[in-house]
Amino acid sequence: MTFPPGVTDRMLVAALVDRIIHGAEDVFPAEDARQLLRLLPPPPLWRQALGAFTGEDGAVRAGPWRLRHATTPLAALSGGMVLEIGRAGPEEEAPEGEAALLVFHRGEPARLLRQVPQSASFGTLVVTRADSLPWKSPDNPTNTPTAHPTGGLHAA
Repeated sequence: MTFPPGVTDRMLVAALVDRIIHGAEDVFPAEDARQLLRLLPPPPLWRQALGAFTGEDGAVRAGPWRLRHATTPLAALSGGMVLEIGRAGPEEEAPEGEAALLVFHRGEPARLLRQVPQSASFGTLVVTRADSLPWKSPDNPTNTPTAHPTGGLHAA
Protein backbone atom coordinates (compact mmCIF):
# COMPACT_ATOMS: atom_id res chain seq x y z
CA MET A 1 0.00 0.00 0.00
CA THR A 2 1.29 3.43 -0.84
CA PHE A 3 0.92 6.22 1.67
CA PRO A 4 -1.31 8.03 1.90
CA PRO A 5 -3.40 5.02 0.84
CA GLY A 6 -5.59 5.34 -2.24
CA VAL A 7 -9.30 4.63 -2.49
CA THR A 8 -8.77 1.08 -3.79
CA ASP A 9 -6.39 0.22 -0.94
CA ARG A 10 -8.79 1.65 1.64
CA MET A 11 -11.67 -0.35 0.16
CA LEU A 12 -9.60 -3.55 0.33
CA VAL A 13 -8.61 -2.86 3.97
CA ALA A 14 -12.27 -2.15 4.87
CA ALA A 15 -13.42 -5.40 3.18
CA LEU A 16 -10.77 -7.45 5.03
CA VAL A 17 -11.73 -5.94 8.39
CA ASP A 18 -15.44 -6.53 7.67
CA ARG A 19 -14.79 -10.24 7.04
CA ILE A 20 -12.62 -10.56 10.16
CA ILE A 21 -15.08 -8.76 12.46
CA HIS A 22 -18.46 -9.75 10.99
CA GLY A 23 -17.68 -13.24 9.67
CA ALA A 24 -18.15 -16.41 11.69
CA GLU A 25 -18.89 -16.19 15.42
CA ASP A 26 -15.77 -17.97 16.71
CA VAL A 27 -13.16 -17.88 13.90
CA PHE A 28 -11.78 -15.34 11.45
CA PRO A 29 -10.05 -15.89 8.08
CA ALA A 30 -6.33 -16.19 8.81
CA GLU A 31 -5.39 -15.23 5.25
CA ASP A 32 -7.43 -12.01 5.53
CA ALA A 33 -5.50 -11.14 8.72
CA ARG A 34 -2.17 -11.85 7.00
CA GLN A 35 -3.13 -9.68 4.03
CA LEU A 36 -4.27 -6.88 6.35
CA LEU A 37 -0.92 -6.98 8.15
CA ARG A 38 0.92 -6.79 4.81
CA LEU A 39 -1.14 -3.77 3.71
CA LEU A 40 -0.49 -1.66 6.81
CA PRO A 41 2.90 -0.06 7.41
CA PRO A 42 4.74 -1.13 10.55
CA PRO A 43 5.43 1.81 12.85
CA PRO A 44 9.12 2.64 13.38
CA LEU A 45 10.33 0.94 16.57
CA TRP A 46 11.72 4.12 18.10
CA ARG A 47 8.29 5.78 17.77
CA GLN A 48 6.65 2.65 19.15
CA ALA A 49 8.78 2.91 22.26
CA LEU A 50 7.52 6.46 22.77
CA GLY A 51 3.90 5.36 22.27
CA ALA A 52 3.52 7.42 19.10
CA PHE A 53 2.63 6.25 15.62
CA THR A 54 2.89 7.45 12.04
CA GLY A 55 0.54 10.21 10.90
CA GLU A 56 -1.53 12.21 13.39
CA ASP A 57 -1.95 9.20 15.65
CA GLY A 58 -0.78 6.39 13.40
CA ALA A 59 -4.30 5.45 12.38
CA VAL A 60 -5.28 4.32 8.92
CA ARG A 61 -8.92 5.06 8.14
CA ALA A 62 -10.66 2.70 5.73
CA GLY A 63 -14.42 2.86 5.26
CA PRO A 64 -16.01 2.77 8.71
CA TRP A 65 -12.81 1.42 10.29
CA ARG A 66 -9.84 2.98 12.05
CA LEU A 67 -6.74 0.79 12.39
CA ARG A 68 -3.46 1.43 14.17
CA HIS A 69 -0.53 -0.51 15.54
CA ALA A 70 -0.75 -1.03 19.29
CA THR A 71 2.33 -3.22 19.73
CA THR A 72 4.43 -2.63 22.82
CA PRO A 73 8.22 -2.69 22.42
CA LEU A 74 8.42 -5.77 24.67
CA ALA A 75 5.87 -7.66 22.54
CA ALA A 76 7.72 -6.62 19.36
CA LEU A 77 10.98 -8.06 20.72
CA SER A 78 9.31 -11.43 21.27
CA GLY A 79 7.81 -11.47 17.75
CA GLY A 80 4.38 -10.13 18.66
CA MET A 81 2.35 -7.50 16.87
CA VAL A 82 -1.07 -6.05 17.68
CA LEU A 83 -3.43 -4.15 15.39
CA GLU A 84 -6.14 -2.12 17.09
CA ILE A 85 -9.38 -2.05 15.10
CA GLY A 86 -12.20 0.33 15.92
CA ARG A 87 -14.92 2.46 14.38
CA ALA A 88 -13.74 5.58 12.56
CA GLY A 89 -16.33 7.78 14.33
CA PRO A 90 -16.20 9.00 17.92
CA GLU A 91 -15.56 6.23 20.46
CA GLU A 92 -18.93 6.72 22.15
CA GLU A 93 -20.63 5.74 18.87
CA ALA A 94 -18.73 2.44 18.50
CA PRO A 95 -21.04 -0.52 19.10
CA GLU A 96 -19.89 -3.01 21.71
CA GLY A 97 -17.69 -5.71 20.22
CA GLU A 98 -16.53 -3.59 17.32
CA ALA A 99 -13.38 -2.45 19.05
CA ALA A 100 -10.88 -5.27 18.80
CA LEU A 101 -7.23 -6.24 19.00
CA LEU A 102 -5.88 -8.50 16.25
CA VAL A 103 -2.86 -10.28 17.73
CA PHE A 104 -0.04 -11.75 15.62
CA HIS A 105 2.94 -13.87 16.61
CA ARG A 106 5.88 -13.87 14.19
CA GLY A 107 3.63 -12.61 11.40
CA GLU A 108 0.93 -15.26 11.88
CA PRO A 109 -2.52 -14.38 13.26
CA ALA A 110 -2.90 -15.77 16.79
CA ARG A 111 -6.24 -14.45 18.09
CA LEU A 112 -8.79 -11.65 18.00
CA LEU A 113 -9.69 -9.99 21.28
CA ARG A 114 -12.83 -7.95 21.96
CA GLN A 115 -12.30 -4.75 23.91
CA VAL A 116 -15.08 -4.28 26.46
CA PRO A 117 -15.22 -1.06 28.49
CA GLN A 118 -15.39 -1.50 32.27
CA SER A 119 -16.20 1.36 34.66
CA ALA A 120 -15.87 1.73 38.41
CA SER A 121 -17.13 4.63 40.53
CA PHE A 122 -15.28 5.96 43.55
CA GLY A 123 -17.50 8.75 44.84
CA THR A 124 -17.37 11.44 42.15
CA LEU A 125 -14.44 9.78 40.37
CA VAL A 126 -15.28 7.34 37.55
CA VAL A 127 -12.48 5.15 36.19
CA THR A 128 -12.98 3.51 32.80
CA ARG A 129 -10.71 0.97 31.16
CA ALA A 130 -11.02 -1.52 28.32
CA ASP A 131 -10.66 -5.20 29.14
CA SER A 132 -9.50 -7.44 26.29
CA LEU A 133 -11.52 -10.65 26.23
CA PRO A 134 -10.97 -13.67 23.94
CA TRP A 135 -13.27 -13.50 20.92
CA LYS A 136 -12.13 -15.43 17.84
CA SER A 137 -9.29 -17.66 16.66
CA PRO A 138 -7.83 -17.89 13.17
CA ASP A 139 -9.47 -20.51 10.96
CA ASN A 140 -6.12 -21.97 9.90
CA PRO A 141 -3.36 -20.05 11.72
CA THR A 142 -0.31 -21.53 10.00
CA ASN A 143 -1.88 -22.03 6.56
CA THR A 144 -1.33 -25.77 6.80
CA PRO A 145 -3.69 -28.26 5.18
CA THR A 146 -6.43 -29.42 7.52
CA ALA A 147 -8.01 -32.83 7.59
CA HIS A 148 -11.34 -33.10 5.82
CA PRO A 149 -14.14 -34.83 7.81
CA THR A 150 -14.19 -37.64 5.23
CA GLY A 151 -10.46 -38.26 5.63
CA GLY A 152 -9.06 -36.23 2.73
CA LEU A 153 -7.37 -32.85 2.77
CA HIS A 154 -8.95 -29.53 1.88
CA ALA A 155 -7.69 -28.10 -1.36
CA ALA A 156 -5.22 -25.25 -0.73
